[in-house]
Amino acid sequence: KAKAEAERRAKAEEEARRAAEERLRKEAEAQEAAEAKARAALAAALEADKLPPLEQAVRQAEGLGPDAAVVGLDAARERLAELAAEEEKREMERARAALSLSAAMAGEDIELLRTTLEAAAAGDVEPAKVSLAEARLIELEELAEAAERAKREAEEREAKRVAALAALREAVEGNAAAELDAAIGAAEEAAVPSHELWMARQARERIALEQAKREAARGAASDALQQALARAEVERVPALIEDAEEAGVDAEELREARAELVALEEQAALARMEAARQALRAAIAGESIGALQEASDAARALGMVAVDAIGEGEPLLAEAAVRVEELEAAAEAAEAERRDAACALETVIGSQLTDAEAMREAMGRAAAAGVDSELLARGAEKQAVLEEEEALRLEAEELARFEAEEAERAVREAAEAEEAARLAAIEAERIAVEEAAAALKREEEERLAAERRAAEEAEAARLAAIEEARIEEEERQRLAEELRLEEEVRAKLEAEEAEAAARAAVDAAAEEEEERRIEEQEL
Repeated sequence: KAKAEAERRAKAEEEARRAAEERLRKEAEAQEAAEAKARAALAAALEADKLPPLEQAVRQAEGLGPDAAVVGLDAARERLAELAAEEEKREMERARAALSLSAAMAGEDIELLRTTLEAAAAGDVEPAKVSLAEARLIELEELAEAAERAKREAEEREAKRVAALAALREAVEGNAAAELDAAIGAAEEAAVPSHELWMARQARERIALEQAKREAARGAASDALQQALARAEVERVPALIEDAEEAGVDAEELREARAELVALEEQAALARMEAARQALRAAIAGESIGALQEASDAARALGMVAVDAIGEGEPLLAEAAVRVEELEAAAEAAEAERRDAACALETVIGSQLTDAEAMREAMGRAAAAGVDSELLARGAEKQAVLEEEEALRLEAEELARFEAEEAERAVREAAEAEEAARLAAIEAERIAVEEAAAALKREEEERLAAERRAAEEAEAARLAAIEEARIEEEERQRLAEELRLEEEVRAKLEAEEAEAAARAAVDAAAEEEEERRIEEQEL
């Protein structure tokens, strides 16, 4: 038990030693990583050559302690001091530039403010202050521009007033309404003295009154002329054109009125002629000989002539003459057809051999030819009798056809029944053959299944025997391994006991030697 306790303490001491070594190793690795990171940060900050990142990198390196081996720290500190001095210098220059900018903003010197603003922008003055200075510069420039613009506008207004006054006096003397209106408007805009404007307006009212009288007379004459033209009053238009010309109506309007009068006269003549043509075409399209002759006479009265030998004239008159001849010939032919249709209908009515179809044809021809109604009534009575006889005949034929179809259907149904019985016998034979084949197939499947089950059982028994032998072999090997491990443990324990005994003997001898040495020293 003492030996085991000693071994346990030794083992615990060894584990504690190893843990301490591992902790020291990790701390050394962490320190080395931190130093490498600090060196990298110093290098990057020196490369960037900016005050904030370099100051942060130096603080990070100094935070590792005085024993840290950070290469470049001294150089970084020197460069940091230089950058700080440069920043302080720039700050002083920036403050001076800001003060100069504030002074320039308080004044109204545009050039001074523009110069100090450029210096402030170059000196990195606070952006907000630069923005205020830029706004002040824009304000001063706008004020200067507004003052210059006001001066120019005043000079322009004076020049415009002088020119407007001269133009106004000239327009009053000229006695022209349009020029005077323009001159009055320009004078009002240019602030010409009021008495000059009053005189010009009096002159304008006089011109307007005279012009209104002329315009009223001209408007009345123009309206009367346009109304007559719109109503196509051809008889009144010439006199109205003369009145409008005396009233001073525009020459272009008079020219257009005369041209429209000519056009109205031509349109009236053309309309009358076209109406005659339309009447003639309608009569040609109709069936009345009297209406056609009347339309032809009216067209000739308007000056329409038939086509002559050289091809000049109105072809409708020749067409009308031809149409008269056609209508006369058609009337004669219709009368002949009516007589023939009446004779044919009389013949069919009196015949004893006439059928319904012949009767219908004769009636249709007579009706189309305009045979008198009495003969048509007699034909209708005969047609009704013939159609009734035809209906009875068709009914008898339909009955005979139906009976023949019934007999044919009975024969067809018997043949279909015989065929169905034959097919049923064939189907029953096919089913029997299929059932026998299915029974043979089931027997074969059962035999194969039995053989497969026997083979599977034999294989399972063989695999079970193999598995049992494997398990026995594994158990034997496990027991042998346990015996070997026990022997090793026993041998190890005996060796450790011997080693402990040897250490104890050495320790005892050392203690005895130490005690002896102490005694000798005391003596």
